[in-house]
Amino acid sequence: MSAPRPDVTRPGVTRPGVTRPGVTRPGVTRPGVTRPGAPRLEWGRGSPRCGAHARWREFVLVACAAHLAPALAWAKADTREPQPEAASQERRGAEGLTWLRDFDLAAARAKEEGKDLLVDFTGSDWCVWCARLDAEVFQSPAFRARVAERFVLVELDFPRGELAQAAVPRPDRQEALKRRYAVSGFPTVLVVEPNGDLVCRQGYPEGGVTAFLAELDRHLATRAEIDAAVATCRAARAVAPAVAADVAAADRAALELLERHASAPSAARLASIVRPLALAGTPPVGGGPSGGAQAVDPKAPRLDDPRWRPTRALVGARLVDAEVVGVAQELDPANSAGLYELAVRAFVLAVTDTAGARRAVEFAEALAKVGAQQQPELTVDIWTNASDWAALVVGDELRARWFARMALRGPLSDLTVRARLESRAGSR
Repeated sequence: MSAPRPDVTRPGVTRPGVTRPGVTRPGVTRPGVTRPGAPRLEWGRGSPRCGAHARWREFVLVACAAHLAPALAWAKADTREPQPEAASQERRGAEGLTWLRDFDLAAARAKEEGKDLLVDFTGSDWCVWCARLDAEVFQSPAFRARVAERFVLVELDFPRGELAQAAVPRPDRQEALKRRYAVSGFPTVLVVEPNGDLVCRQGYPEGGVTAFLAELDRHLATRAEIDAAVATCRAARAVAPAVAADVAAADRAALELLERHASAPSAARLASIVRPLALAGTPPVGGGPSGGAQAVDPKAPRLDDPRWRPTRALVGARLVDAEVVGVAQELDPANSAGLYELAVRAFVLAVTDTAGARRAVEFAEALAKVGAQQQPELTVDIWTNASDWAALVVGDELRARWFARMALRGPLSDLTVRARLESRAGSR
């Protein structure tokens, strides 16, 4: 054990049992403490202690800066405003497939290579079903094996994020194509010929790539069958002199094909064959009702008229114009068979200009006078469009109010349309 420390007394400092003699330091004064005789190291400029401290502080700052430099650089880069990607004309997809993002560029390439276009309308940053279609179909080796040599692939993206929107080339052109092909949902996949003619449309398939390719093959087979029928009709007429039986047989085959594939976009190619049958009244050999007596009642549908079947086929395929609607009205003047009503509806849904809108109002008025036969949910679009066109194109508020009241009898899921019609129907 060390020897006991002698008592030390300090003036002004008292501890129990401890006494320290006073110690003072020049320049340092503490309450109750005096330390004489000890030299003080000043902290002022030029003092040795100040220099050592400055060097130590400099060393610490340099070390900290070196340690924090990467983090500071990352933070600076991370807080910068994101820059949009440059719009690219193509995207490299899975399985080495290239998707062009410019429709016109793709159409030119397809024409040069003798291919069709497979166009994907997608929403890359928001559409769940689009992502599933890409993962289950477009990234499949089976898809690549089937389409690589037959199509030019086109991706038309409609994103919602600002950065993704900035990377879309020619967005105005994409919107025009969306309207042209009546794309109302995503995903929508179209097969389009280089000249812009629509071959078919598909969506997300239940069953993955197998179901998608099977449906695609059916559409392509339908187009091939229709093209063959059109070629046969033209060949029959090209013979000099043309054999009436051959022409009639070819026309009958085209008519049957239109009836069977009325919903196929390719069916529009048959209109050039079937429309003259409806307007001229040339009966296809063996086709249509025959042997019946002429209807006595002038309001009864003329089912025995040779124009009935081709007119009905055109109406079913929605390949109508004002002349076809006129024939349907003549064949079914009281709309007792519903042919005139279907013709008016097909015409209304195909209106694209003011002249067509005026004719649609006239047809709708004639239909309203004889009475519609279909359910209200099938005729509400006739009355809704007729009301809008009567008000905005024709300028006839009386007819616009009349059509609006008829439209309100049917189901209207669009609240904006319902409010517009209610306001118009209640106007005086």
